[in-house]
Amino acid sequence: MPIKVVLQDNRGRIIDQVLDPNCLLQKIWPIEDGSFPLLQYIDPYGNTIFNQVQMGQVLKELEILSSKTNEGDETLLVSKVRTIAQRCRDNPRAHLRFVGD
Repeated sequence: MPIKVVLQDNRGRIIDQVLDPNCLLQKIWPIEDGSFPLLQYIDPYGNTIFNQVQMGQVLKELEILSSKTNEGDETLLVSKVRTIAQRCRDNPRAHLRFVGD
């Protein structure tokens, strides 16, 4: 099940996105892992939205997740998600949407 990560403005327009055509995120995503207070709630079958206020914690969790990846493609994918999460943190009118399959 691919998870797409989308940076959107407050009107729902896509600013940027990270696609996961090879379903790499499903292998590493911390769904239902209590050590990830926010990312554990990503719905692999629906939408999960985080706002600018939550980005500090999301970025901390992405950093931890990045340290746990051991394949180049997984590391690159998490890095791309971190990049658009940083953009969300810096834009009060944006939110980060995780779109499950």
